[in-house]
Amino acid sequence: MPNREPFHVTGRIPPSIRNLTSLLELRLNKNKLEGNIPSELGQLRNLNMFHLNVNQLSGTVPLQLYNISSIYSFAVAGNTLHGHLPLDLGLTLPNLKYLYLGGNKFSGSFPPSMANASGLLVLSMSWNNFAGPIPTNLGNLRYLEYLELNVNQFGSNKPNDLSFIVSLTNCTNLRKLILAKNQFGGVLPSSIANMSSKLETLWLGSNKISGSIPQEIGNLNNLYFLEIVNNMISGSIPESIGKLSKLQKLGIVVNNISGKIP
Repeated sequence: MPNREPFHVTGRIPPSIRNLTSLLELRLNKNKLEGNIPSELGQLRNLNMFHLNVNQLSGTVPLQLYNISSIYSFAVAGNTLHGHLPLDLGLTLPNLKYLYLGGNKFSGSFPPSMANASGLLVLSMSWNNFAGPIPTNLGNLRYLEYLELNVNQFGSNKPNDLSFIVSLTNCTNLRKLILAKNQFGGVLPSSIANMSSKLETLWLGSNKISGSIPQEIGNLNNLYFLEIVNNMISGSIPESIGKLSKLQKLGIVVNNISGKIP
């Protein structure tokens, strides 16, 4: 049988969708939709799943959509959307569990209210133009499993840029922490050893991190991916690296590490 090309919905999202007032899920992801997201979609007050990821959408996300408090899954990744996130996002979307914003042109700061969405499981803001500090209250997200902030302009090459990691020790389900390709400065805090025992991925490459690799990193015994390439790490490789028996990838190139390989 001949291979069939996948069917894609094209064109613009019709504002008339606002008339589907009982709609619970709007899933239009992985199509070829273009143009702006109609502000009329903000009238879907019962919506709990809003998925428009991987399309060709542009413009900004209408503020009305950030105010539908019933939404628990919000995914607009893989478009060319821009604009800032509301600073009160964690308050207006208190039931949020999944937030996918990656691969757009969003800018502005990390919403300080995100910690109020206490049931959040996945927070992905990668491949955007976000900047500034990361709030130090993310430990309130006790169920968080994935935190992906890579390829942005977070941090400011200052000593306290990574201080938020201390609060993440309360996130006992955290599996992935991806902070690569930002502007994080300062040293890697030894409190990283107190992070989730479930942590599998720690990706810190291409930042401005200095100091040495904490000896305590050997406590993260479920790590299979550890990468801190292209930083300003100095000192030697700690002996405790040998405790990471599940490690499959270790990347520490382009640093100032000296001494012997343990």
